[in-house]
Amino acid sequence: MPRPKRKPEPLPPAITTDIANVPASLQAGPDLLNEREVAAILRLSTKTLQSWRSTNRGPVYVRVGGRLRGRILYSRAAITEYLTRNIVTTEMHGAGRA
Repeated sequence: MPRPKRKPEPLPPAITTDIANVPASLQAGPDLLNEREVAAILRLSTKTLQSWRSTNRGPVYVRVGGRLRGRILYSRAAITEYLTRNIVTTEMHGAGRA
């Protein structure tokens, strides 16, 4: 007896952000970026991204094509959200200092 097909999970709501605050490298191009492209945008090594994934840090990603050997992809929205979430202002750093 064939198994019933599962309904696909709904997509998360789109992340909205002021386009003026988004780096130019994220404003155009494909919606999915590979590990090298993300490393270049964030000015990190691919090894750092790999380390972050293994410790549940960094931007969210998807693994396409298998749990162990699947290709790692990042959405532009996830990179933008990660950058927005990690903005540090001078007020935040200077709070409490005399």
